[in-house]
Amino acid sequence: MATRASIKFVNKNNQTLVTVYKQHDGYPSGLGQDILNIVSNKPITNGITGRPSLGESFNGFGCLVASFISLMKDRVGDIYIEHESHFGDMSEDYLYTIQEQPDNSVKVFVSSTYDDSLESDLEKLLEQVDN
Repeated sequence: MATRASIKFVNKNNQTLVTVYKQHDGYPSGLGQDILNIVSNKPITNGITGRPSLGESFNGFGCLVASFISLMKDRVGDIYIEHESHFGDMSEDYLYTIQEQPDNSVKVFVSSTYDDSLESDLEKLLEQVDN
């Protein structure tokens, strides 16, 4: 059975730029860890120098979103771009929000559509699971 998830990317102005639907492996230790591996602790700049590799740094939050999709989309199906009105309305098990912060960092939050008690900063949740 598929573990469906959606991810919304929200900028500093609290506007949703893109919503991504993932049909399989959307659980926090799978997709959640992939999200953190791609977006955490990477510089978000205004302008780039040199020729950084895809996913090393991001030239603004929009670049982060495009890089994320590029790095996640490795085959036909599984990853889809959806309208923001569909977020939480596609039988998802998990909902992720990647929120741009005022200091140009990002925070990632996760909630479960079947467990109201799960609404957490993803990084802290995965740390608790590892310990």
